[in-house]
Amino acid sequence: LKTFLSLHTREQFIGNFFIRTFCLDDTLKRTRSLIINYLTDPTNIDQIRERLNDASREIILLEEVLEYLQESLKHFKIPDIPNEEEDPVGYALFQHLHLRQLQKEVLLR
Repeated sequence: LKTFLSLHTREQFIGNFFIRTFCLDDTLKRTRSLIINYLTDPTNIDQIRERLNDASREIILLEEVLEYLQESLKHFKIPDIPNEEEDPVGYALFQHLHLRQLQKEVLLR
């Protein structure tokens, strides 16, 4: 159960990570629009610089967080399947939670 919760938490984290990258993408698109139209409103130059600096910091943080996640997954091991005769409940739980499949999905993302 602990293994399942650990993998599930990482899966949710990855989902939030992608949501954050989509927000960053939107910010960069709006900044690009300001850059394209800077001649019509030169006062936007300070705003453009500020947005680009913020985006750069956020990209660096996202890269670091992704590296931490990859490192935690590299050392993550799924325990052996419990013996069906010795621990039928543990065996059934292990089969029901599909831990190996969940680990593959998390690693793929």
